[in-house]
Parts: sequence; structure tokens; C-alpha cells
Amino acid sequence: MKVFVSLSLAAIGLTVPATYGYLSSDADKEARDLRELVEKSHSENPTGGLGYDWFDCLERFQTEADKAANKVVCHTWTAQGVTSTLFALKFGNDRVPVVESHLEGSSDNQRVIIDVQGGPGGLPFYSNPVMTDEYVERIRRNGMLELVGGSMEELPQYQIMKRGFTIASIGYWGMNIRTLYEPNEIELAIRDVKLATDYYRAQEGGDPPMITTSLGNHLALGALGQERLQKLNFLSLVPVMDGLQDHISRKKDEKSAADAKGERFGSWYAFNVYKRSGDDVVFEYSRGLPFLDFVTQFIGDHDLPWGVVTPKSVCSKIVLGSKDPRTTEYLAANEDLPRYLSVWDSDHELFKDALPQSQTLFADYADCLIEDGG
Repeated sequence: MKVFVSLSLAAIGLTVPATYGYLSSDADKEARDLRELVEKSHSENPTGGLGYDWFDCLERFQTEADKAANKVVCHTWTAQGVTSTLFALKFGNDRVPVVESHLEGSSDNQRVIIDVQGGPGGLPFYSNPVMTDEYVERIRRNGMLELVGGSMEELPQYQIMKRGFTIASIGYWGMNIRTLYEPNEIELAIRDVKLATDYYRAQEGGDPPMITTSLGNHLALGALGQERLQKLNFLSLVPVMDGLQDHISRKKDEKSAADAKGERFGSWYAFNVYKRSGDDVVFEYSRGLPFLDFVTQFIGDHDLPWGVVTPKSVCSKIVLGSKDPRTTEYLAANEDLPRYLSVWDSDHELFKDALPQSQTLFADYADCLIEDGG
């Protein structure tokens, strides 16, 4: 017997996105214990990693120069040859976390690619300081490297940075590092993406290229609108072509079927929960939250179907997975696919199911941007 578990490693102190895998029956008890730990978790302190760094950045004393700046350095670190810096972009009373990552020692005048990761409950892209070269080599020898997503050089994003780009990954509301845990929080996430994108647009003299993954596609569509989005270069990974409500409806049906059989359904993710305090927001607690309930509340009645987007820029591509339940109905209804849309033999997790293809895709995207002047 094999038991499929889905748990956020951030909930147990590892600042990496949720990892999915199979456990043998010998590990059933450990899996149940781990899930129970996540479900019952509650702390007055933020989770480690980016969650704590962001909290620290908001709380610590800042110089007068910091207070006047519209971009403040929160924390910088280097791991596996990649330097990441957590910034606070300031827009009036709003603070948007962005992590910029580039190869160590490279120049500061690199071109920027905006990255909008999936979620809710995910993390921005960054170099995890825990993942030192020594640690990577040790877990590689133990056969556990795949469990934590592989080494930095194996990640498709490395192909982007190797070609001289800085990845600016947006930490929107509803990610692991911060949530207000309130209805329609997606509207705040959309606002974060718009504010950050407009900031880099002003810095770069035009809309930078983008990489959007899963929910990140829909946040970009909501933030920029169809017309503006179609004109810039983007690499779109596993969007929900038929819209977010289609996905939520399907998951609710799956839960109802599991409930009818008396089976446990769904996963729990760890979040840092904030609350409104006048014009500001302040940290309240960290805890595990039931993911389907969180997603349903987060999205509300927003739909944002990606199928309406028709890219106009030469480097833009959309990649779907043929095994992804978010995709199957769309593919069944659309036999003649446009040239910019590719379908891989993959589920929703492209990097897990088709890593070599993903590496080539990112390399080709970066090369196209260089050739096109992006």
C-alpha cells in the first residue's frame, strides 16, 4: 500500500515550496504524525526563512534614508552561487516584498524578468540559504535531493540567470510569507503584482518580460489586463485556461466524493497571518490552514480565464500539461492549438515531470529575449 501525502515543508521549518511524494506503508505513521503537526500548529512567531525576514524588515528600526526610499534592502544572502536580496517596495502605506536573484558576482545592471509564482501558499523564487553546496552534496549522496526540488543548477530558472538576467519574484498577499486570511484576498495579490510590475516598468523604461506559473498567470492577467499583458514577452506555465472557478468547482466535487467515502481529503499549508491595524498591517500568528478552504476564500468569485490571452510578442509561450486536470477539459474542446501553446506529457508540476524540457524552455526563452532586445 502506498499513501499519497501533500504537506508544506515550510510548516516544519523548511523554507521551500510544498513537496508532493509517495510514502510506503512503513512511513504511514510518520506521515500522519507530520500532518497532525501541521494541522495543530500555532505560533506567536513567524515561520523561518523568508517569512521571518519579511517580519524583521517591517519591524526593525530603519534609517532616515530607508524611510525616504521607495525600495529598501531587507536581507541579502548567497547560496549555490546565486545571490538573493529581499526588498520592500514602498507605495504609500503599502509594502510589497520582492526577491531579486542573480548569479553571484555578476553586474548590477542586469536586465530584469518579473516572476509571479503559483499559490496561494507558495513562496517567491529565491536561493535558499539552507541549501549550501555542502548540504546539497550530502543530501544528493543520501538520495534525497529530489525531495527538496534539486540543486540550483538543475532548476530551469538557473538558465535565465546564467544568461545575465535578474529574476524579480513578487511576494504577493496570500503567499506563505504573509496573508490577511480574509475573503477575496486575491484582489490584494493582484494589486501587489500591478504595483511591483509598474515599479520595474518605470525602472526599465518599458514592461519587463515575465514568467508566470499557475495562479501567477491569473494574477498577472488581473493586474495588467489582457491588452497590456498580450503585448509583453511572457512565459506562461500551467495556467487554468477555463478559469479559476472551474478549478475550484472540480476540487469541491473531489472533496464531496472523498467525504462520502469517509476518506480524508486535502492538505494543510503553513502561513504567516497578519491583521489590519489602522492604516497598517501587523503580524498576528503563524499556523497551518486547510488549503482548499483557504483557496476558496482567497479567490472568491474571481475567474480570470487564461484562455482569452493571445500573446503578440515573439518570445511568448504557454505550456500546459496533458495530465493536468486543470487542462483536460480545455484540450478536449480545442483540437487545433495555436503555435505559441505547447502541451507536454506532464501533470501540473512541470519541473517534476519534465525537468529537461523545462530547462530547455527557459534557456530558449532567455535566448529569445536577448535576440529580441527584451
